[in-house]
Amino acid sequence: MNHSGEIKDLFGELELYCRTLLQRLAKEEELLPMSQRIISNEAWFEMATRFIYQDAKYPTRHSETTRELVLH
Repeated sequence: MNHSGEIKDLFGELELYCRTLLQRLAKEEELLPMSQRIISNEAWFEMATRFIYQDAKYPTRHSETTRELVLH
C-alpha cells in the first residue's frame, strides 16, 4: 500500500494549520496590550467566557480534527 499521497496531504494540512495559528498569535500579541488598556478586567473575562462557551457549542472543523488527533 502506498499512502504517500495521504501523508503529503496530512503534512500540507498541518503546515497550513501551523501557519494560520502563528498568524493568529502574532495578531493577538499586537492587539492584547491595546485591548487591556481599553477593556475592563470584568468585561474581558465575560467575553472570554462567551468565547469558550461558543467554541464548545459550535466546534469548528479544526477543533474536531485536533480532538481526533489528541484522542487517537
